[in-house]
Amino acid sequence: AGEAAREGMSAALTVTAEASEAEAGGLWVRTTAQDYRIPEMERWKLACRDFESRVLERDFGSQYEYLRELLVIYREEYAELKRSRSALDFEDLETSTRDLLAARPDLRRRYQHRFAHVMVDEFQDTNELQLSIVRYLHLEDGVPQNRLFTVGDEFQSIYSFRHADLAVFRGVRRALEDEPEGESGVRRLSGNFRSRPEVLAFVNHVGRELFGEASYEPLTVGSVPEEAAPRGEGPVVELLNVETRGWKDENVDLELSRDEQSQPWRVAEARALARRLRELHESGFPRAEMVVLLRSFTHVEAYERALEAEGLRPYVVGGRGYWGHQPVADTRFLLRTILNPLDDLALLSVLSSPCASVRPDTLWLLRRAAGGRSIWAALTGFFGPDGPREDEQPDARDWISHVPTDDAEALRDFVAVLLGLRTEAPALSLDALIDAAITATGYDLAMLAKPGGRRRMANVRKLMRLARDFESAEGPDLRGFLEWVEQEEDLRDREGEAALHAEGHDGVRVMTVHGAKGLEFPLVAVADLGRMRAFGFPPVMRLDPVEEEDDAGAMRVGLRLARLGRKRKPIYDYHRLEEEARVLDAEEERRIFHVAATRAEQRLVVSGACRVDKLGEQPSSTASLMPWVLNALGASDASSVEVGAPQARPGLDASFAPATVGLRWFGPDDARTLVPGVLGTDVDEVDPTPIPDVELHPLEPPPAGAAVTHVSYSALSQYARCGYRFYAERVLGLRPARPGAAAALEGEESEAPDEWPSEEELDTLEHRFARGRVVHELLEASARAGWVAAEADRAAALLRREGMSGGPAEVARALELVEGFRGSALRAELASAAHLAPEAPFAFRLGGLVVRGEIDLLAELDEEVLVIDYKSDRLGATAPEAKMASYDVQRRIYALAALRRFGRAVRVAYVFLERPGEPVVERYGPEDVEAIEASLAEHTRGIEAGEFAVTAAPHRALCFDCPARERLCIHGPEETMRDAPGAPVASTP
Repeated sequence: AGEAAREGMSAALTVTAEASEAEAGGLWVRTTAQDYRIPEMERWKLACRDFESRVLERDFGSQYEYLRELLVIYREEYAELKRSRSALDFEDLETSTRDLLAARPDLRRRYQHRFAHVMVDEFQDTNELQLSIVRYLHLEDGVPQNRLFTVGDEFQSIYSFRHADLAVFRGVRRALEDEPEGESGVRRLSGNFRSRPEVLAFVNHVGRELFGEASYEPLTVGSVPEEAAPRGEGPVVELLNVETRGWKDENVDLELSRDEQSQPWRVAEARALARRLRELHESGFPRAEMVVLLRSFTHVEAYERALEAEGLRPYVVGGRGYWGHQPVADTRFLLRTILNPLDDLALLSVLSSPCASVRPDTLWLLRRAAGGRSIWAALTGFFGPDGPREDEQPDARDWISHVPTDDAEALRDFVAVLLGLRTEAPALSLDALIDAAITATGYDLAMLAKPGGRRRMANVRKLMRLARDFESAEGPDLRGFLEWVEQEEDLRDREGEAALHAEGHDGVRVMTVHGAKGLEFPLVAVADLGRMRAFGFPPVMRLDPVEEEDDAGAMRVGLRLARLGRKRKPIYDYHRLEEEARVLDAEEERRIFHVAATRAEQRLVVSGACRVDKLGEQPSSTASLMPWVLNALGASDASSVEVGAPQARPGLDASFAPATVGLRWFGPDDARTLVPGVLGTDVDEVDPTPIPDVELHPLEPPPAGAAVTHVSYSALSQYARCGYRFYAERVLGLRPARPGAAAALEGEESEAPDEWPSEEELDTLEHRFARGRVVHELLEASARAGWVAAEADRAAALLRREGMSGGPAEVARALELVEGFRGSALRAELASAAHLAPEAPFAFRLGGLVVRGEIDLLAELDEEVLVIDYKSDRLGATAPEAKMASYDVQRRIYALAALRRFGRAVRVAYVFLERPGEPVVERYGPEDVEAIEASLAEHTRGIEAGEFAVTAAPHRALCFDCPARERLCIHGPEETMRDAPGAPVASTP
């Protein structure tokens, strides 16, 4: 590398010495801009760069062995985390499938012979790993076992961020093209049955310029359009270009809002596009048939506002940028403050938001009054329930004395509200806490009063749904939820904005190009082509497999060396990998445009921005697509350009005329006409009368209704045993005292045993619940597979998942219960069933409630329907019939569900797996439906009426883990902890 640098310098100096002084000055200016027009100078700079990299590799590269160790540790920790949660990520699904097919020839051959034809659609979006799976399904020792059919289009390969590798598609295509004619071959399909000829003429013309004549195969017209011209006025294809310079001049006024985050030229482009779409709408094109496609949603708000201003009712489909929306950020800061009011950043953010709406000057005064303390300390000291405290320092009192009266009152109200929320928070679910917080602070009303208030509140409601989903998986952990939100925000903000409108609403849709792939629309507007092709912050590491066969499995590695206080420097193959990545990214950007343009059926509008004075020059590698497109058309200031006609597909007897592409140009001089509401008029002519404020009326109280609308059969059984415990858990959301029992409450083994064990034996009880879940899962799998025997390895894995050891004794016990039922007479009877449904779900309305649940096994026999429920209770000397009192409500619910579904005789069999030969059977007929409904209605009526009476028969088995027992229940421990119900106890004080 050093020798190459010396040779390069020698050659460069020779060239420089031969150049005149003016030429040398120009040379150095150009090389500083990396515009290498002299080969010798280019080689010298590249050699110097490589020499520097080699020196850094020698001196510091060994330190990156630590990075290898970190990656290994990360891989192991991540794998362990997945194992602990019984989880697989997408890559696991792929690699596990490949490894299974590779290691199991018998399984591989079974699938090869099972499928006569294997078809792979969207083949251009596959990679080597996925191709290996396809080959295992298709080939055995290189010999095809079935017919493989792949469909793909390299110009629609736009998913490299999902590891799609276009080289795979190209490699397979080349291999097929090289094979002799016969069993294999390539059939090219160019017919487009979607787009009008004018659209295809434009796409073909630009495509040849973007991809090259040799690479691009023009699209052909698949069918003759039914209409001579599409709806609307003007050319079928139009380009709108905005000049990027001059928008910040003092005499240019776009009337931008103060919170506008997009560049003025981009706002101008969005408004120009919206104005043109409104014109097309007014000339007869329905706005519901229009779509605006964006490369990304970074600046979606600029386009959304412009479309809204023109009355086009935009609907952002799956909008991104969710975490950055102000209502979401405000609510997050409010939750952080509830969790920890000593978090000054969160507290200041909340105080400045509509939760308190205090002035910035007041926040500054609070900061000064706090001194070295937290702001919360100063806030409670002066505005708390006991404030101002006498021990506050005189200088702090002086700062606070300058707080305006209305701000002081707002701070007192806020402190009182926050203290109340912190008191209530432990008893609330996460979504209920968010609802309580925005209601108590008045944030919900403040949002609804703002423009776009419904969308703002929709995003807050979405945060509540996310909190509910998090809690169902992780529990009511506010700190954990906030940490999860921060992690989601760090992952490039991929969470979609909340949907406000229905998909079929009468308005323009706004989507990403990736979201629109595979779809088609009557009018497509491809916007934001002024977006620079910036490649983001360079990654610390780049990797790429070595292509040579001798180095199979090896990787090319590039690193950006980090040194304290110095710029990062690329070492190893980083430069080359980066250059290759830039080329591939640029190619994909062009394919993304091609995909977007070919979504159009009738009309295509393309909008973007670029410097007009640079048109005709070769754009830089990071330039936006707009100059590439305009250069392809050879346009600089023309109002229209003609492009060649497309050809008809083979077999279509038709010809088409050349197409005219309309061009519109906008610059800073057009700023006045781009102000919303101004079309070809002077701004001064607009009516200056202000729009009156919307009058806000107090909200109506919510309609009265039942606290519970849906119940599971276990919940209804629980209500029958103790209405107050039902209320504590199902309405208030309190958790049972023992996690093991809590997990069982929602399952089929939810009824407490008749004799609760001692506290020392509770772990054994939880193992019984866990074993019951494992046995149920094994029986379900056996039923689905034709009653095959359960495997010991599978049983051990399930037991370990449930927190048990999975040792031989536990496995033997689980398999014994499964095998007992498999060998029973009842199981043999199932051989004649017309249909078996393991874990059959049901739901039906009973009064004002919806009752839902699952039946362990539902069998349709000739004369009746058989409902089977497995029970893993320990029986000992107890007869199975003696256990049924606890399951009476559940049994009637099962019977009613089957009677309503099938309308014929139902047999309900409870199988206690310790004695599978002694099922407890009860028969019901259609004539019993009314009586069953009446008996169950006694419970549902009480739930609907809000009657949650305390049980009159408290005892240890029912009350031990009740969350209301210690502090809320009227029964004392002498009743709730007795071994048996005994004599009834008064349920009122």
